[in-house]
Amino acid sequence: MKTAQDIIDLIKEAGAEDAQSIRATLEDGAALLALGITDEDQEAVELAHDLISHEA
Repeated sequence: MKTAQDIIDLIKEAGAEDAQSIRATLEDGAALLALGITDEDQEAVELAHDLISHEA
């Protein structure tokens, strides 16, 4: 199971450069699945979304 920071790091490695891009990816189920982020990571995805929303 991934942490919120793991998920944010994966999204950044995939090319997201700012909080808006990261947030958009966090809200795109297909993009998350393509990055290997599954339903079992849902809690961490929600936490990552909260973290990114506070950065913006």
